[in-house]
Amino acid sequence: ASGQYFLRGSAEVYARVDDGSLQRGAGDLEDMVADFDTQTVSINLRTPFDPSAGSQIETSIQAMALPLNVVTGTFGGTIEMSSRSDTTGEIVTSAGQLRGNLNGDEAGLSRLVENMTTSGLFTVGDDTERLQADGGFWCSQLNYGD
Repeated sequence: ASGQYFLRGSAEVYARVDDGSLQRGAGDLEDMVADFDTQTVSINLRTPFDPSAGSQIETSIQAMALPLNVVTGTFGGTIEMSSRSDTTGEIVTSAGQLRGNLNGDEAGLSRLVENMTTSGLFTVGDDTERLQADGGFWCSQLNYGD
């Protein structure tokens, strides 16, 4: 395969800021680009603060050029997540790790159909960090025929 493939989907985060209560963030994997030529993946994941929709915490991950193994479909690496503190209103960040797997077949890679999917997990922060979170994401290839 060669070229770039675009995916979009959902994300869920469980996070705590400044030793506060554990909060659930529900949002979107706004975009993911799998670049087979550079063997990298870039991800833009966000959960808004929207309690009426079940999302209690605003979070953001923007990871560029994560290594992609084009044979196995695995990708991942170091990421940084940001969130807004409930107590101070400031943006806090923590580093962590993301791991995912890209799934597709020959028809999808030849662009005959848009059937590529991906999912993954991430964790940021530890007991010494102001922001600690774990979460997951899942998405599918954008269907340009619709």
